[in-house]
Amino acid sequence: AHHQIIRPMLFAEKAEILSYVQIHQMSWREDASNKSDKYKRNFIRQNIIPALLQINPSFIKGFAETSDRMLLAEKALQLLVDQTRKEFMNISDQQISLVASPFESEKDYVLLHELIKSYGFSLRQAREILRSEMQSGKEFFSEEYWLVKDRERFVITKKSAVDDQVLINAG
Repeated sequence: AHHQIIRPMLFAEKAEILSYVQIHQMSWREDASNKSDKYKRNFIRQNIIPALLQINPSFIKGFAETSDRMLLAEKALQLLVDQTRKEFMNISDQQISLVASPFESEKDYVLLHELIKSYGFSLRQAREILRSEMQSGKEFFSEEYWLVKDRERFVITKKSAVDDQVLINAG
């Protein structure tokens, strides 16, 4: 017999799942660990969610709607990131160049972060970069990369490439 285990079943409440199982004459097995609130997920399920439901009986519906909106917002942000990367970012072997003009104010730091996080820069650093009043020559560092504001663009270079350039220029 072919058995399919589906979990976690976050899309439905337990009563809905049990009803579906009964209607479709399916077998049901509940993990014994679900009864213990020793695990954080169970503590939340057994204690926190019931308390929230007492305060707001629509909590689960509202939470699901908020989750859906967050997923849609994430998709919209990803489209903007992809478009900005394609239009304003140039990646070569030696450096990454990002036109600074799309980042007109400090509030654009989330978009900037999405573009530079793969180079090790944090959300806090993205905010600091935009707070720096776009001063030319201002430098920021991640573990492996160096970002400098150069006139109308941000230039990101791998630290080893910068070290190699310094050695070449020094010799």
